[in-house]
Amino acid sequence: MSSPLLVAMAAAAIVVVCCFAACPVSAGASAGGFYDNFVVKWGTDPDPDRRVEIVDGGRLVTLTLNNVSGAGFQSRDAFLFGEFTMEMKLVPGDSAGTVTTFYVSPSRLTTNTFHAYFSPRYHPITR
Repeated sequence: MSSPLLVAMAAAAIVVVCCFAACPVSAGASAGGFYDNFVVKWGTDPDPDRRVEIVDGGRLVTLTLNNVSGAGFQSRDAFLFGEFTMEMKLVPGDSAGTVTTFYVSPSRLTTNTFHAYFSPRYHPITR
């Protein structure tokens, strides 16, 4: 089991990058800037703790997780499909026990989760 300090250090080092190339259900929703199509739900603390960065004219959103909280945003319209990619920076050495999760909510009643975790050996998660 990882120590709480190691987990906190690993969490502080995780950087999640989301790049959305989504196809909106309603026509015209993809035109305009990031804030025309999305709402930042949390992670907009003042510098240096701000955990949401919008770059490249809104084509790339960087979400940073620190040892206290993460960040999130929501589309203003429903989307038929989308894509996100993730890059993670881990602490040097043993990063076992590091876990991050994406929550995708197609409606207010359901939530899908995508987990990325690190183990010294491959151990599939079973439920």
